[in-house]
Amino acid sequence: TNRYPGTTIEINQINTDFSIVNDTVGLVCPYSIQQYLTPKQLKAVLPSNKVRVTVFQLKQNQTISISGLCKIDIKNNQDATVILYLSNQIKLHRCKYENSEKLWQNNYGKLLSLTVNKCSGLKQMKTYKFSHNGKKDYFISGLGFFTVISKKADVEISIYDKIMVKQREAMI
Repeated sequence: TNRYPGTTIEINQINTDFSIVNDTVGLVCPYSIQQYLTPKQLKAVLPSNKVRVTVFQLKQNQTISISGLCKIDIKNNQDATVILYLSNQIKLHRCKYENSEKLWQNNYGKLLSLTVNKCSGLKQMKTYKFSHNGKKDYFISGLGFFTVISKKADVEISIYDKIMVKQREAMI
């Protein structure tokens, strides 16, 4: 495997004592964030070593920005635990929800330095809205996932409109 798409250009057959493994050309996934990043940005997004889990304890109405790639709003909650499983090289920023739009307007491409190539900011992003209760995972194609633990919350994820976001039962 390689951290860059398009490395394998033909089928490679590997014989072992127990089986034959065919290394094939990878599939291009048009709804993965990786398709919209430069090689330098991919180095930051794709983990190069063990992922260090990041945990936030959030009070009501707070936002976590995954650099300039994604904005996660946790609203209408009492308390919430958010556990992120992402590359250690991605900068995270937490703020009050009421300040998040201003943070993005003033810092997109600067403090929020990792950005999707064809996206100029929040106005070009799609917002996925989820009603949350209990413990759920939120998967962002090509980036990673995060877990929210809260009795009740509204989870909104703003990201470039071509990227897939899904809610699922918690895996860990």
